[in-house]
Amino acid sequence: MPRDLYDGFSRQRRNLMIMSVLMIMYYLADLQFTKLNIFGNEVVIGNPLYIPMMLWLILSYWFVRYMQYFIDLDDRSYRDKFNKTYDRCIFKYHLKKLNSDPVKLQELGTVDGKQRLIKPFNINSYNRQATWAKFEYSYYVTHLRSGDVEALKNHSSHTVEISGLPVLLIYLWARFSGFALTTYATEYLLPILLFLATLIIAWL
Repeated sequence: MPRDLYDGFSRQRRNLMIMSVLMIMYYLADLQFTKLNIFGNEVVIGNPLYIPMMLWLILSYWFVRYMQYFIDLDDRSYRDKFNKTYDRCIFKYHLKKLNSDPVKLQELGTVDGKQRLIKPFNINSYNRQATWAKFEYSYYVTHLRSGDVEALKNHSSHTVEISGLPVLLIYLWARFSGFALTTYATEYLLPILLFLATLIIAWL
């Protein structure tokens, strides 16, 4: 991503997080503003009721600025991690089911159970959904006796649809991996969560 874009994003993230934390402290600690010290001059606040309004205006402005940069950024680390984890787990689950089904193995061109599918290749299309996955690819097979690996040529491609609870669990695990194993949660989502926490605390 462009350096100037990321620098602007970092500034707005810092401003939003600091302001959100200050607002949370304001409400939780029940802070009262009666006087301000500006360059050594003491200013008495005659109507402190307007202080929260001004703070919310500043916080809202920084939130809007942050979201503008957030939308412009194209950080694919989270999406890449999610896609890889989802693909790996879906393929592993699917191949385990196929290898335990002799009828399916014969339909795909293996020889009387003497071969086993070990991994897909040549993925042509893919749909990653929470409870449904559809993809089309060919397979490598391994001979149980010799251990040789070769492409399964009888069926160059095979369309697969998987749905149900296993897909949902894989989907949730892939999402969690994306959050836990990348900086997406701390760098991108944390400022938004702090802003939402401020709204909830102020509402309560």
